[in-house]
Amino acid sequence: MSQSKSQFVAEVLSASASGFASLAAASLFDAGEDELPIERDGRFSTWQGFLEGLIEELSASLRDQRPALFRKHVAWARDTAIARGIALNDVRAAFEALMATLESELPAEQLACVEPALSEGETVLGSEQFQASSRLDVETPSGRLAVEYLRHALEGNRRAALELMSESVDRGKLSVHDAVNDVLLEAQCELGRLWQFDEVTIVEEHVVTQITRDVIGELIRRGPRAEPNGKTVIASSVDGDGHELGVRTLCDLFDLEGWRAIYLGSDLPVLEVARGAEMYEADLVALSGSLGPHREVVARSVAAIREHCSRQIPILVGGMAFNGEEDLWKGTGADGYASTVREGVRRGRELVGLDGE
Repeated sequence: MSQSKSQFVAEVLSASASGFASLAAASLFDAGEDELPIERDGRFSTWQGFLEGLIEELSASLRDQRPALFRKHVAWARDTAIARGIALNDVRAAFEALMATLESELPAEQLACVEPALSEGETVLGSEQFQASSRLDVETPSGRLAVEYLRHALEGNRRAALELMSESVDRGKLSVHDAVNDVLLEAQCELGRLWQFDEVTIVEEHVVTQITRDVIGELIRRGPRAEPNGKTVIASSVDGDGHELGVRTLCDLFDLEGWRAIYLGSDLPVLEVARGAEMYEADLVALSGSLGPHREVVARSVAAIREHCSRQIPILVGGMAFNGEEDLWKGTGADGYASTVREGVRRGRELVGLDGE
């Protein structure tokens, strides 16, 4: 399959995602799936949203010509749905309705482009939910501290959470960098796992995330700063992505390293990223994307920076949208990639020539 053809079909899917999802959801219920374990008032819209998410990820996998990426997302969606009481058979029925809709709506040539990814997705629906284990290692000091921190944060006890982390830093048990990377961000990853498997509510997830943002901010304000290095970094999550904790924390740690670090915010329109880079005379741009469709937005943001900035600026990318395949970022046209915030600081130094200092 040529890249131009896959790109075209990806655009068709993305532009029609809502319509295809509605047709698939309607056919699901027309087929007699009236007893699906979803709240009666919202069952159709819930399945429509579920299917629309699948279509957007299917489109993203076509853009990257990586059918296996769709398999990973279907596995994630399967596990998330089952954790919320949805039967695996109902997830299969929804996926089959999606395949039938695409088979009836897409021309044969376009359908042929989609089928490899659909086959990849179908393979994971033959197995039950995979319950991922916690990544927090209670055998290590940082792991135990993360568990204790998460307990305070889930209780909504911001003061106790802050005192726990401040005391660990003030007494020299942890540097600010280690407290942020090895405790707070690891606790946040565990929170994401707990949300996926329905062990915490959306409210709890939001409360903990805000507490973590506040605690990181306080540690950064109190941390020792390196001498200014004369470099400026701007950072943002891309248009359509409201997730900001990782990229904002990266910006904070650059600040500790002596950079002029400017956080532009989350969900930033493509051209505004380029304007920000030019306005602040950035030496480095850091962009983050969380979902598969955000990879294309990252690529457009990179292209806008290249086109509208008067000088060549190194661009670093990261975020969950790139997890799993180390070379996936190269399709964006960026200059580097980091899988973690700690690695992002190191790669940023390398991209601007500070790695030898």
